[in-house]
Amino acid sequence: MKFPLSSFGNTLGTSTGIGELMDDLGAALVDKSKIKAMLGGGQPAEVPEMTALFHELVQQALNTPESLHRVMGQYDPAEGEGEFRNAFAAMMNALYSWGVKQENIGISSGGQSACFHLFNALAGAGEQVLVPLLPDYMGYRDQLVSGAEFLGVAGIPRRTGNRFKYELDREAIIMVPNTVRLMVLSRPTNPSGNVISDDDIAFLSQECLRRGISLMIDHAYGAPFPNAMYVATESIWAPHHIHLYSLSKLGLPGTRTSIMVAAPEIITLMQKMTAVTSLANPGLGQAIIKPLILDQSLPKVCRDVITPFYQKKRDHALAVLDAKLSEKVDYAVHEAEGAFFLWLWLPRINTKELTQQLKKKGVLVISGDWFFYGLSQSADQENHCLRLTYSMPEDEVELGLSILAEEVNKYSASKNSKEQCS
Repeated sequence: MKFPLSSFGNTLGTSTGIGELMDDLGAALVDKSKIKAMLGGGQPAEVPEMTALFHELVQQALNTPESLHRVMGQYDPAEGEGEFRNAFAAMMNALYSWGVKQENIGISSGGQSACFHLFNALAGAGEQVLVPLLPDYMGYRDQLVSGAEFLGVAGIPRRTGNRFKYELDREAIIMVPNTVRLMVLSRPTNPSGNVISDDDIAFLSQECLRRGISLMIDHAYGAPFPNAMYVATESIWAPHHIHLYSLSKLGLPGTRTSIMVAAPEIITLMQKMTAVTSLANPGLGQAIIKPLILDQSLPKVCRDVITPFYQKKRDHALAVLDAKLSEKVDYAVHEAEGAFFLWLWLPRINTKELTQQLKKKGVLVISGDWFFYGLSQSADQENHCLRLTYSMPEDEVELGLSILAEEVNKYSASKNSKEQCS
């Protein structure tokens, strides 16, 4: 039976990039026989030291019937558990001297949910949410149901040999219309692994202040946790900033817990929307991680364990890709400064088609076009890039990259041969 859908249903209930990704992830988990390498998701790796730590923390949080009931058997306040919020503010102040308080801290049911609420609360019909450095997270692009639209500014690729990096197009950002109501970016940027510089963050902050809008920085992979970052940065606070953190990439995606640092008015807004849409937020993630927040040891754990773990995986993936791709292939990899991904640019190959070829061979990747949106005209790289995750086991990553390289090498050899004949 076909049901008529509202504009809300049509927006969220049709094919989306994030929906396709989650479908592939689900299929890979259900029937592994068809999948040789899952290089398309943002699934965190199982980090043995973190798994052992979480096991200990879960036992600690739920070790008596009373503690189990406190965590699982009652509703938290819609803005999150008070002791946790207070401890989180103290940790951030100790790290960055921000001077935030409990009323600046709010909990939401995952970063995806937080973005959905905020985007639609702050931007309405005839207004825009600005993404200042595309490509950026494809999970943003289908979230607007209030009549607003995304406005994207493509980064400027600066290439050196087989590496490149997107730079912020400051002139284009200055020229965007005054109907922009929010600016959002991920740091490190998903998909490219680009860590936007402190100077660029300061520029964007000033531009938002001039316009009287908020700057939202999504730290899903960033500092101080999970700190899957390989360059040093500072993190600044201002009342017009919204900082979003998540337990997912720390290794706890199933808890669906994110933490927001923002002006009290934004936290209150989120609290009221949470009460309407879901009554309260999950308490398990807060309970598990609270001891590491209370003693402020979480940043050190991430620096000592998570950062080197993923840096090693990044180095391995880069070495495999560089070794397997033929010298005759025109390719460049974005400087992998953070997150779990390699962003591969193949200027002479249609990567949307390549994605489907690889899928037939049991290798799942994400085509780059999903990460470009809100542009007035297509970006040059839109159909020539792939996002490749390296968070999977190293043998799986190596197999997947080897199959990918084999396909790319064959295509390039064929194209070069045709060009020589002509």
